[in-house]
Amino acid sequence: MYAWLAAHSLGLAAQPVSGVKYAKVQGLVKHLLNLPDFMYVYDILLVGRPAEEGTPSGKLTRHLDEMVHHDRAADNELMSDEALRTQIVKLRAGNVARHMEAAKIDR
Repeated sequence: MYAWLAAHSLGLAAQPVSGVKYAKVQGLVKHLLNLPDFMYVYDILLVGRPAEEGTPSGKLTRHLDEMVHHDRAADNELMSDEALRTQIVKLRAGNVARHMEAAKIDR
């Protein structure tokens, strides 16, 4: 907290990083920072110059009418069972590939 306040008082931006407690992320961070195995990263705080002065830019999202449904979704917005299965397989394959890559670095 004090580091974040100190960065802010100097006009810098700071952003805490969560997820470091997970073994795969620990391995990636240790590899990136060239840390020995006996060290453990508890927290990470990214500090740097803000992208722009003032408030952060708004998130890029779809219009609310596209995301909010009253009572039910329109039938033309739903995937068929086969399309849903294909999408799940595709997403799982990407997750497995990322975990395999992280496991290589973790060793």
